[in-house]
Amino acid sequence: MKQLLNNYRESPETEHVYFLGENQWVYASAAGTKPPFNCGDIVEVPFPFTDLSGFKTRPALVLAISKMDITVVYISSHYSWAAYEDFLLQPTAENGLSVLSLVRIGKIFSVSPSLVVRKTGKISELDLQVAKWCLDCYFRKEPGVKDQIQLSEELA
Repeated sequence: MKQLLNNYRESPETEHVYFLGENQWVYASAAGTKPPFNCGDIVEVPFPFTDLSGFKTRPALVLAISKMDITVVYISSHYSWAAYEDFLLQPTAENGLSVLSLVRIGKIFSVSPSLVVRKTGKISELDLQVAKWCLDCYFRKEPGVKDQIQLSEELA
């Protein structure tokens, strides 16, 4: 990481740098501190209402990190709202959730890292693979039963 940071030429207006590491963008301060977010982290962010009349601070799953923003999806304790692309997360000490929660893949948006209230935890590698599969299903707009069986076999 230090080598990447040494190779980076920072403009005077920039406080932070981004670099590509292991197939994803990660965020680090110019001083070389540990990146604050990674794919699979659960963070609390002000999530906008769909009519943009306001927002509520909610847990969200980090799916991607770009040069300017993090892309997150909504996490809700109302799992009766589930769509085919959504999945349930059991509460664990690692993910920081207190109740059974629904990851709403269709409720996706990008937000500045500066708006993150706090990081509450991280999902397991298996749950991250499930999230990626659900995201793929969402953009294909079809349930992927064949893919789900294949994913289960790969992860077994």
